Amino acid sequence: MELMDKYLSEHSLINKAKSTYQKDLSMRENPFAGLTLGLAANSIDRWLTAEEEGKLLEAAKGRVFGQLPDIILLDLHTGLSQEEILDLKKSQIDFMRKTLTVTRKKTNKKKRPTRTIPLNAIAVEILKRGVNANPDSVYVFCNTVGNKIDAGRLKREFIAARKQSGIDPFRFHDLRHTFATRLVQKGVDLYKVAKLLGHSDITVTERYAHHCPESLRSGVEILENQETAVLEGPKAGENKSRADKNYHDFITPEMKKAREGIFYSPN
Repeated sequence: MELMDKYLSEHSLINKAKSTYQKDLSMRENPFAGLTLGLAANSIDRWLTAEEEGKLLEAAKGRVFGQLPDIILLDLHTGLSQEEILDLKKSQIDFMRKTLTVTRKKTNKKKRPTRTIPLNAIAVEILKRGVNANPDSVYVFCNTVGNKIDAGRLKREFIAARKQSGIDPFRFHDLRHTFATRLVQKGVDLYKVAKLLGHSDITVTERYAHHCPESLRSGVEILENQETAVLEGPKAGENKSRADKNYHDFITPEMKKAREGIFYSPN
């Protein structure tokens, strides 16, 4: 971390000096421009089990003005970033359509892509509870005077709840990982997960791909009922040589239905 801070600091200072004194400096190129530290960005992959979720929610009770359990649950059902949750305003919610509109500031400031997130029944209930609990504030989650909750306080209270629950190590951002991991494990394709998380590049979402080998089974099992020719071996008692071209017969489901009275649905 110290190496990264030093690199960023010196890189920024040299760029500033270069832009300000370009005419007077003999140095035309930033010597740090081609430096790579070989750091793996955001490589930690941690998610909650159902048992850990229960323990964390229990330990969160009464924290962050009594709102930490709902903040955690909302994140687990929407995948919002900490910034998006703390900035969340009532005007961003459409209860009629059951959607939530957010804009991630972490991305390019000129683009700042806005995404609309569909809300499930649990998320809707949490948001309604937040709106009703803080009628005089523009924010869904707020402090005692209606202002946005301080990020530092949320972090401290979350760490305290995490330690009390005994599920170290686990960061607030891992709630977002849990949301994504659970979706992928239930068979939701990575493209949809990327859209829900606000990833501009699906390669970022591919970190979750290893969670879904079994869920991919449904992708091939859907072909089992496809009306197509089936390769069948010889019936019991038939004396057919492997050299015989009729050793295997191709038979369609409709033919099999007529022969054995078995119904095959093409859908």
